[in-house]
Amino acid sequence: MHTNTNNRLGLKTLLAASFLFVSMPGMAAIDFYSTGVDDDGNLLAAGEIDPHYSLMHAAENTVYDTAYATTDNPGTWLSAGSGYQWIKHTGVGNDDLPCRYCLPAVSPYAVPDYFYSTTFDLTGADLSSVYIEFQVATDNAANISINGMYIGYFAGFSAFETIILNDPVWFVEGQNTLVFGVANTSTSPNPTGLLVKVVAADIPEPLTLALVGLGVAGIGFGRHQWNKAA
Repeated sequence: MHTNTNNRLGLKTLLAASFLFVSMPGMAAIDFYSTGVDDDGNLLAAGEIDPHYSLMHAAENTVYDTAYATTDNPGTWLSAGSGYQWIKHTGVGNDDLPCRYCLPAVSPYAVPDYFYSTTFDLTGADLSSVYIEFQVATDNAANISINGMYIGYFAGFSAFETIILNDPVWFVEGQNTLVFGVANTSTSPNPTGLLVKVVAADIPEPLTLALVGLGVAGIGFGRHQWNKAA
């Protein structure tokens, strides 16, 4: 009788473990970063180069190859958080950047002034399982594209816009490139920048299925032992 009780408890434990694996699938992180952080997600000091984003466009014949973390920002900009902050062509947020086309504020922002880009690697990933969610704000507006495909347009520097990437058509095996085409409006030089906060960037780990299988196998073994003792 004591043995049967122990076996029943063992079977219940294996069942609970198996359901735990099913309800909490393992996820592998994608190397997609918020703006203004290092490889470990820590905030960069003002003026430090963002290692994950590049500023690739020209403004009045001046080419900026790097983007910098900035903290001294206009008061109208959305506040930075513990794991994300604004980036731009200099570490001083209030430093004006010339507008290349100087479009008025009523413009549809069809022509970006500057292009911020970042990359992430999906080598070996099941593209149909990729899920990326991030929030973005910019001064003044931006078109977003991934691997040359247009995703959408957003405007505003005082509130976040949420973007979700989960269509396998957008992704490619290997290196993927996400580009923010930012338009700096007004008719004279003024502050501009980009803020990206990563919410989720994951793909399921194949190991999870193996763990589920192990749990099921354990249940079968426990049931056999329980029947044998009975």
